[in-house]
Amino acid sequence: MRRFLTTFLVLISVVAARGLAADVSGNWAMNIVDKDATHRHATCTFVQEGRRLTGTCGPENVEGSSVRGEINGNELAWQVEGGPAYKAVLDETLTFMKGTFSGAGEGLFTAMKTR
Repeated sequence: MRRFLTTFLVLISVVAARGLAADVSGNWAMNIVDKDATHRHATCTFVQEGRRLTGTCGPENVEGSSVRGEINGNELAWQVEGGPAYKAVLDETLTFMKGTFSGAGEGLFTAMKTR
């Protein structure tokens, strides 16, 4: 519990130092693991304006579908048009996230900011 609290306080300090919300704008490489243990790769490109997220997500090398969502501190939530809803938590570097998805399938994912 102490380690969690220390990590949480460091994360809050980093986010506060960068402003009210982390900036996740840019490209993210995703590793997706479906509930049946099938692995897939995807990319998301986010545009952030305040707490609002827009952009695209889809399989690698394929034009992605539109996304809409929001960021609150280090927590993100977005919905892919015609696809799953994602929820994630950013780490303290603000370049890595992990979370869950549900809707059109469900499972876990990790993502790293690529630029």
